[in-house]
Amino acid sequence: MSVPKNYWGEVVLTATYLINRLPTRILNDISPIESLLSFLPSCSLLTSLPSRVFGCVVFVHSHHPNCGKLDP
Repeated sequence: MSVPKNYWGEVVLTATYLINRLPTRILNDISPIESLLSFLPSCSLLTSLPSRVFGCVVFVHSHHPNCGKLDP
């Protein structure tokens, strides 16, 4: 998979966000952020992440009130 250079910052931020919230055996099955903060943070932000694989093809639906059924 070839990712453009301007997306690598987002790749690193997303990977770090997810890794810090996943439990690990090294910390007795708690997440690094839970170990650091001493409580489990809300997972509401985790559910707002897109449920797509990074780098997959997606199509964006743009709803315009003046578009007809056959307009691009």
